[in-house]
Amino acid sequence: MHYAAGFKGFAEKPESSLKAGQERKQMIITTDSGQTIDTGDLSPEERHVIQKLLAWMTLVDSVDQFGLKKQQALAAGWNDSGPVRETRSLSLVFRHLEKQVLQRLKNQTTG
Repeated sequence: MHYAAGFKGFAEKPESSLKAGQERKQMIITTDSGQTIDTGDLSPEERHVIQKLLAWMTLVDSVDQFGLKKQQALAAGWNDSGPVRETRSLSLVFRHLEKQVLQRLKNQTTG
């Protein structure tokens, strides 16, 4: 099971797309608008930012706090890489995650 199990829009790359002996190292993110982002096409720094935000999306108390964590993750980068630029693919993922944070918070207040 991969680290995004249970989050809407996240799926492992299908076994049929892997070559013999190749390990699964990325996942496919499908946004609510149907756009797909293959994390294998992202840089290690971009994937690291997404990993940080996957953890934070379950811990923050507001969408604003999630936005702050996003800006901190982009500024910090990964492994002394320096700041990470917000690409179009990252923007799509961030919007998708923000919507999931908002839904989680709504469910907490009505549940």
